[in-house]
Parts: sequence; C-alpha cells; structure tokens
Amino acid sequence: MSYQVDLKLEAHQDIFETMLWYESKRKGLGAEFYAEVEKVKNVLLTNADSFEIKYRRNVRWIQTDRFPYIVVYVINGNNVVILAVVSTYRHPKIWKGRT
Repeated sequence: MSYQVDLKLEAHQDIFETMLWYESKRKGLGAEFYAEVEKVKNVLLTNADSFEIKYRRNVRWIQTDRFPYIVVYVINGNNVVILAVVSTYRHPKIWKGRT
C-alpha cells in the first residue's frame, strides 16, 4: 500500500530543534539528522503498516538508523501522520498528548 506522510506541527518543531542542537555540536550534523528523518519518511511511504502498534489509538514508531530518535506516527486510511520525533533517552511517552 502507498501512503501519504504528513507531520503535525509539533513534529516539525521536534525536527527543527533537534537539527539546531546537532548543528551546535558539529557543523553539518543537523543536516545529517534531517537526512535520517527523510529516510524514515521514505520507509513509511510504502511500509508504514509493517511496524507494530506500540500504544493505544494505533500509535506506532520506527527508530532512525544513525541517531537515537524514534519517529512516532499513526495511520489514518492512506495517511501516515507523524506525531513526534523524540530522543530515545527521553521518556517514550512524551508525545502522548499529541494523539
């Protein structure tokens, strides 16, 4: 099945803030983080239903390969809605109020 991937405003903010933080650590690292998120989005375009439901209301997540972050999402018909992009070092349910 083919999906359309949309991001909630909070997920955009998560990505932007994380990019800034990584960029402050090393020039270009923020862009590398963004590329990892784009890789995850591309996986979700065709395989969003491959990942198990982790929480109520059909919340699923996928971890980035290179960075310790998960992309939290739900599937609504043919749409994948990314709720959050959060560090695995933070409490995993920090995104809970976004569902």
